[in-house]
Amino acid sequence: MTGEHTGTILVVDDSPANIKFLSDMLTQRGHTVLAASDGLMALRSVRSVQPDLILLDIIMPKLDGFKVCQHLKNSNDTRDIPIVFMTSLADTRDKVRGFEMGAADYITKPFQSEEVLARVDTLLSLHALRKRLEAQNTELMRSNDELARVNEALACRVEEQRQVEMALHESEERLRTLINAIPDIVAFKDGEGRWLEANDVDLKLFQLEGVDYRGQKDSELAAYSPFYSDAFLACEESDEVAWEARAASRSDETIPRPDGSLLVFDVIKVPMFHPDGRRKGLVVVGRDVTQRNLVEAELKRYQERLEHLVDERTALLAKANSHLETEIAERRIAEERVMASLAEKEVLLKEVHHRVKNNLQIISTLLDLQTESIHDEHSLKSFRDSQDRIKAMALIHERLYQSRDLASINFAEYVNNLAGFLFHSYVQNPEQITLKVDVGDVTLEIDQAIPCGLIINELISNCLKHAFPEGLQGEVAVTCHSDGEGMVTLEVTDTGIGLPAGLDIMNACSLGLQIVFTLVRQLKGSIEMKGDRGASFVISFKSSPFC
Repeated sequence: MTGEHTGTILVVDDSPANIKFLSDMLTQRGHTVLAASDGLMALRSVRSVQPDLILLDIIMPKLDGFKVCQHLKNSNDTRDIPIVFMTSLADTRDKVRGFEMGAADYITKPFQSEEVLARVDTLLSLHALRKRLEAQNTELMRSNDELARVNEALACRVEEQRQVEMALHESEERLRTLINAIPDIVAFKDGEGRWLEANDVDLKLFQLEGVDYRGQKDSELAAYSPFYSDAFLACEESDEVAWEARAASRSDETIPRPDGSLLVFDVIKVPMFHPDGRRKGLVVVGRDVTQRNLVEAELKRYQERLEHLVDERTALLAKANSHLETEIAERRIAEERVMASLAEKEVLLKEVHHRVKNNLQIISTLLDLQTESIHDEHSLKSFRDSQDRIKAMALIHERLYQSRDLASINFAEYVNNLAGFLFHSYVQNPEQITLKVDVGDVTLEIDQAIPCGLIINELISNCLKHAFPEGLQGEVAVTCHSDGEGMVTLEVTDTGIGLPAGLDIMNACSLGLQIVFTLVRQLKGSIEMKGDRGASFVISFKSSPFC
């Protein structure tokens, strides 16, 4: 015999005899039977194939039926599978516990075939019915959701239509406000020339205020404004010209006024057509250019007078230009003469510097010859110092006649040459004293270059003669830089034995220091002296601006 509702049934029992008994009975009934001998095997079987019904023994090894039921009911995937407990326990509390855990029924061993089959058929029927109800409920919810979406879409379409109608109404209002705000005449006609819309300026001009003009042609509106009858008929003719041209047309149209005056309008007519070529509509825009035409006429007359004045002025300018070109030619000749004179003077000035330098060298040579007859060491030293000072001035003039600029010299090149000359004159052993020169981009006029050269000559000479006695090794450094505001800082330092204690440069007995102090005053500068670690002289002065 086959049951009305067949399905897959999992039989869980640690007794093979019970499994065989139930399997044979249920298979004959038409059901598919799965078997598990303990709780763990039952859980694995359910994860593989979800049965429609579980016959679950309570007392089993490893995992009893209550715990298996608890695992299944705690999972969303298996909680709806009906479970029938099978046990020899007859205690009511066990039955209540089973029902509380979610069991669908309870069968007591030993089994009665008719009872088991009846309970199985009933539970399978209920399970199938519940699944159908769930499916129907799911379909109903889907239908409700679809209906809700349709209703929502319909509501949106209705709202959109309402918004479109409102927007259209607002657009018409804005268009009406716009064309009425335009000081020109504006009119719209259909494909047969009937008036659709016109602004207040147009209606007032043709005396159509208060007239129901929509749907009427120009020839029909002539009856409402007899004075403009000819103007209306002329408009129909010009409309036809625009239609036939199938393009925008523009022309000046003269319209009389009741007071006898004439108004001139710049009229633009734009025809529109359907895709099949039929006439669709006509846009007419006219601007009052009466005043503009009057202004243009007056402007034309003024322009003619202005052109006449320009011609006269051009003739005068041409005459003045002729005189000016003559003066320019004469000035160019004069400038060429001046340039030639300047070039000649520049050559002469360079020759002067060259001869001054040569004369200074001659003086230095004469002094050198004079020293051959001097045996006093102090006098000989004075002669040598004078020679060095003359050499420093000669180098200045040598730099000048070799330079393009006769007013100033490149001080860096000059200091390098002067320091090198002094170093080779006084230092017999180059390994004993090191000379370092660091001069930036400094350019000085001759009136400042000569005092600076003499200062450097005196300070370097003093360093080389007195700072390194008895073979003492050290360094002499010369630095000179100018800041962005024209302040020049000259520094001469050495690492020798330093200055004598209590030395006052203002009252120094040394001729060299007296010369340095005098030259600093000549530069209108300041001098700072330090002598604790070697000797250091820092001179600052403002460089003269070049003309």
